[in-house]
Amino acid sequence: FGYFIADLYTVPDSEYVESISQGEATQQLHIRFVSNSETRAEVDAYGVYVDGESEPYELNQMDARLPRQSIEYPPDEDTVTLVLWESQGEVLETHEVDLA
Repeated sequence: FGYFIADLYTVPDSEYVESISQGEATQQLHIRFVSNSETRAEVDAYGVYVDGESEPYELNQMDARLPRQSIEYPPDEDTVTLVLWESQGEVLETHEVDLA
């Protein structure tokens, strides 16, 4: 990341995520995971859900080497839910993100 302008910056109560910001020039959430790589390695995948949908809008595999990662979100939504999964498919955490 060279730079990005953030519309939204939240610090969730999380064991895995330090902050979530919304890119102003892109339809992406920029996620800063915790600095501890062993803790990051517990997350196998992360995805964005839209209310009322059973399938994720976007799903990414976690790269535990990188503390900063991004994911696309739908441009016409006011809120989305960020979900973190572990390798067995169990949900580790969910975070509602207000995009408005």
